[in-house]
Amino acid sequence: MALVLGLMIPHWAKQNMDKFETGIQQITSLVQILMTNANFIGGFVACLLDNTLPGTRKDRGMLTWMGVGSDEQVRSSVYMESTEVYDIPFITDILRKFKIAKYIPISPTFHRK
Repeated sequence: MALVLGLMIPHWAKQNMDKFETGIQQITSLVQILMTNANFIGGFVACLLDNTLPGTRKDRGMLTWMGVGSDEQVRSSVYMESTEVYDIPFITDILRKFKIAKYIPISPTFHRK
C-alpha cells in the first residue's frame, strides 16, 4: 500500500499543483515539495499504517522473519550483547597488541573505566 501510494500521490500532485495553494508562499512551497516526493509519501504511509493497524507479531510476519515459531519463543530467547560487531577484521587483533589503543576512544579496543 505504501509503495503504491508513494508512486501515485506524487504523480497526481505534479499534475495538480494548483490544489495546494494556501495563500502563504512558504507553506505552499513546502506542501508541494513534500507531496511530490515519492520517498516522503511512501515512508509516511508505511509509518502511519505500521503504527495504526492492529495485529500480532504473527499477523505482521515478524515471527517468520525472525525465524521463530511463536511469541513465547521470542519472549524466551535471550539476546546477548557483544562488542565483537565493532571489530575491524585483522586490525582489531593488531590493536590489541598495543596497550595504548585501549585509551583511544575511536579504537574498537577502547575500554571505559
